[in-house]
Amino acid sequence: MRSGYFRAQEILNRDLASTSGSSPLANFYKGLWQLQVPPSTKSFIWRASHGILRTYSNLCHRKIILSELCPLCNQVAEDVIHAIFFCPHAVEAFGYSCKSIQKLDNLGYEFIDAWFSVSASLDLVSLASPVVMLKMIWFRRNSLIHGEKVSSVSHLFLFVSESVQRFKSDSLCDRGLGPSIFFVAQRWCLPCRGVVKINFDAYVCTKNKVTGFGGIFRNDLGFPLAALTDWCPVAHSPTLAEAYSALTAVQLAKVMGFQAIHIDGDSLNVINAIGDDQKSEVYSD
Repeated sequence: MRSGYFRAQEILNRDLASTSGSSPLANFYKGLWQLQVPPSTKSFIWRASHGILRTYSNLCHRKIILSELCPLCNQVAEDVIHAIFFCPHAVEAFGYSCKSIQKLDNLGYEFIDAWFSVSASLDLVSLASPVVMLKMIWFRRNSLIHGEKVSSVSHLFLFVSESVQRFKSDSLCDRGLGPSIFFVAQRWCLPCRGVVKINFDAYVCTKNKVTGFGGIFRNDLGFPLAALTDWCPVAHSPTLAEAYSALTAVQLAKVMGFQAIHIDGDSLNVINAIGDDQKSEVYSD
C-alpha cells in the first residue's frame, strides 16, 4: 500500500510538470479535467492511463498472483486496455450502448492510444457517457471476478445514462442555472399500430477493407418479422455505409409488401435525408 501511494504520487508530480506545455499528454489532461463527469470517474481514467489499475497483468508482475491471463475470458493477458476495451464482457457493453466506440477499428495497444482515438471522434459532451461506461465496465469486471450479482448490460447502459444526466443537472443547479432534474435514457419504443419498425446499422473496418450492413424488422407488438445482413469488400465512409444499410432495408421492406415502415438508425444525416425531419415514417409505393 505504501509503495503504491508513493508510485501514484511520483506519477502525479511528473504529470503536473508535463502539463505546462502543449504536448499530447498535456492535451490529454486538459480534456480529462474538462469532462462533465464525477471526479471519481476522472480519477479512474487517470489511473487507467498510467496502468495502475489492479489488473491480473499488474498483479502478476508484482508477484501477487501466478497467472496474468484475463480471469473472465482466459484468452490473453489482462492489461488495462484489454480489461475495459477488448475483453468480450467489455465489448458486449460497448456494443449495446456506445456504437461510436464500437465502430472504431484501431484503438491501439495502450490505453492512452485508445483514449486519443475515442476523444478524437467525440466532443466533450458526447464523451461523458462512454467515459462513465469505462468505469462501470471495470466495476462490473470486479463483481464478476468476486462472484457477486451483476446487472445486465442493458441496465448498465441505463444506469450510465442516468448518472451522466443527473451529474449535469446537479451541476447546473449548483450554478443556479436550472432545476435539479435528470432524464432517463430512452428505450426502444414500439411503432404505431400497423407500422413496421426497421432498425438498421452498419460497420466499417478500414483495416480489413470490409463494410457490413444489417437490419431488423419488428411489428407494432415488437415481434421480429425479418432480418438482413450483408457485406462488401470495400471500406465505405460511415455515412455511406449507413445510407446503403438503410436503402437495403427499405428495398427488402418493399419486396415483403410492408405498406408503412418506420426507419430508425444512429445516423441523423441518413434519417434526415430519407424524408421529413419531423417525421421518420416512409410509405412505399
